[in-house]
Amino acid sequence: MKKLYILIIVLGAFLYPFTIYSSDLGKIEGEVIDKESGNPLILANVLIKGTSLGSATNVDGKYFIYNIKPGDYHVMATVMGYAAATKKVTSCTGANS
Repeated sequence: MKKLYILIIVLGAFLYPFTIYSSDLGKIEGEVIDKESGNPLILANVLIKGTSLGSATNVDGKYFIYNIKPGDYHVMATVMGYAAATKKVTSCTGANS
């Protein structure tokens, strides 16, 4: 039991700086759908323009991009057979994200 307790303390001490750092970051989430039918677009690529950050949509057409600094971004969605779409979004931190 003592070894487990020491391991928890060591892991807690190791992860604490990352908790402080990540508290200033937010997320961008959304959904990519077909404009005419309203159906979700599965596996669409969603990228934040000017960065290397992005995600792919899930089976519900939803995407999540985490660890984003607060601010305004242009998010671009692409999927084969459709024209690319870009939308301006805002990333927030904490309870606002």
